[in-house]
Amino acid sequence: MKKYEIHVISNTHWDREWLYNFQETRLMLVEMMDGLLDILDSEPAYKSYVLDSQTVVLEDYLELRPENVKRIKKHVQCGRLLVGPWYSDPESFSVNGESLVRNLLMGHKIAHSFGNVMKVGYTPFGYGQNSQMPQIYQGFGIDTMLFYHGVSHEEVKNEFIFEGADGTQVMGSQMSSGARYCFYHNVYRPVVRGKSITERTYDWREGGMPFHLADPARARDHHRLINSPAKFEEEKLQQCVQSLMAAEKKVATTRYLTFMSGHDSSIPDKVELELIEKAKKYLHDAEIFHSSLPELMDKIKAEAKNLTVLKGERRTPKLMNGRVHLYSDVLSSRTRMKRQNARAEYNLQRIAEPFATIANLLGVVYPASALELAWKTLLKCHAHDSIAGSGVDDIERDMMHRLQQVNNLCDSCTRRSLEAIQLQIDTSTLGNDTVVLTVYNPSPFERTEVLSAVLDIPPGVAFSEFSLIRMHDGDEAKVQPLLRKPHKAVVNQAADATLMMDCEQVHFHFTVRKIPPMGYVTYRLNPTGHFLRGSLVSGQNTMENEYLHVRIASDGTLTMQNKETGQQFSGLHLFEDGGEAGNSWMHIEPDLDEIIYSSGQKTVITLIENGPLLACYQVEYTMTIPAGIDYNGSDKWRSLDGAGGAVKRSDQKTSFTSTSRFTLRIGSRVLDIRTKFD
Repeated sequence: MKKYEIHVISNTHWDREWLYNFQETRLMLVEMMDGLLDILDSEPAYKSYVLDSQTVVLEDYLELRPENVKRIKKHVQCGRLLVGPWYSDPESFSVNGESLVRNLLMGHKIAHSFGNVMKVGYTPFGYGQNSQMPQIYQGFGIDTMLFYHGVSHEEVKNEFIFEGADGTQVMGSQMSSGARYCFYHNVYRPVVRGKSITERTYDWREGGMPFHLADPARARDHHRLINSPAKFEEEKLQQCVQSLMAAEKKVATTRYLTFMSGHDSSIPDKVELELIEKAKKYLHDAEIFHSSLPELMDKIKAEAKNLTVLKGERRTPKLMNGRVHLYSDVLSSRTRMKRQNARAEYNLQRIAEPFATIANLLGVVYPASALELAWKTLLKCHAHDSIAGSGVDDIERDMMHRLQQVNNLCDSCTRRSLEAIQLQIDTSTLGNDTVVLTVYNPSPFERTEVLSAVLDIPPGVAFSEFSLIRMHDGDEAKVQPLLRKPHKAVVNQAADATLMMDCEQVHFHFTVRKIPPMGYVTYRLNPTGHFLRGSLVSGQNTMENEYLHVRIASDGTLTMQNKETGQQFSGLHLFEDGGEAGNSWMHIEPDLDEIIYSSGQKTVITLIENGPLLACYQVEYTMTIPAGIDYNGSDKWRSLDGAGGAVKRSDQKTSFTSTSRFTLRIGSRVLDIRTKFD
């Protein structure tokens, strides 16, 4: 029988921002990359280093170390510095599918610009994997996928077949018995750092210098251990490597064993080479050497047989300190960021790019550089700890700013595209003072619905009511008015100074019919038309259209009836408030939780708008809830892993207010609800 081959794979898991803000983390990155390049330059036996499958960190580094671009390219081109296939390391359930594809596209583009892309689906990030990742990876010519969140050794050994929703298959791998850090925690730390895998305490007598700034504002800052004392306890090495090899043999599917050497924000250490050399005398039935991840995967693929097939999205949780979890609760962490991200994705993917393409067909230069900048800015926000909301508060502030920059770029590009398209619409038969409204449909299907609009019209016009006439067929769209007021509009042009234009501004609702997919309909304002009259309010706190009957109870809950089927649903839009003693990854309720409901609590119900096209009620809710959590004084550090000392919700109470607006439109089978929490 051939000997086992033990491949030591040096790596780091580099969170672009997480425990610290981006700029602090970037300076840590500079220190790490400086050391890595020195090792790669001086140690030919240090075969390769996995840069966490991302490429954005190269850009982050080179902004501060531009003089090192040639050194990086040299090591990327020869396969020693392994970069890509991703741009950033995303959390796949917090972003949409197009963003995942573009992330890989951008990662390939950047990696190729440095000379090589790692064609391994290295995915040790995100909290589970969606069911289309095999399909997406295979689209990039990648047939392996390495991950450990969402799969466990209770299901399968290291390697398996991951079959996606469309039947596409890749070879999946959990890498090792200890994911991406088995060698690091089980060999490197005990021998070199003198710490076991579970040991996370520092003793004052250990030596070195824990350093932090002493001004009051920084009292909770982390200490940084400077002048760390060096250790190499070789007497531990035999037991460590033999125990790890035994663990790996139990989960392996081939004779190729993976010893992953890296951790969160870990730095490369050439002492790994000394560890490997000294370990050889303790591994009589195995060869151990520093290796390359792509070469290792090629060997495993060639030898692995009869692997178990796992189908669909991978969401298997694991036991952590008595709590089975997957960190999936990040979906509700820092929801402001996630809403802003969804808006930015929609704005870029469904608005800015398609209309820029249409304008390009009309002769306008495609804004490639501006949209690539928007994509890069967006994808930087998709790094898993960034979009998950599991980092320090600075990250949320930076994320909101970056996402706003994406929206600003998209809005500006879209306006220019629509200007170009509008110039091609024939309005030559209309007078200079005729107001034109063009409605664009970015969807891939025809749309008929009630829209809201704001028009500036010439001042002092004689008409008090108006309608809209569809120019291509004369169809009249009736209007439900909302507001009309004097207005001074600003008119800009590049060839002259800023101008002012007197006008009246009208706010209104109207129904558009049969707007073609990815098309438009142009209306002109008809000063002889009349407003549409009527009401969707049919009783006290009640509104209905041809499909829905909606009644708002005194406590703000809804009773809705589907008029087509007769089905009725009561007690909807009820708020529940429970205790939160967890962290950004996990919802953990107190031992003695207290659940508060909005039913029976104070509300104020107001009719905001009522007409034949649209009716809107506003409900203000005030709930009295506990102000905090009472702890029993146990170690809060353990709460990061699902354990802690939260006993109950506090006896102190506070008021919590929220406001919901319920809007029903004619012809709609949907009640629109917008809720704001104060």
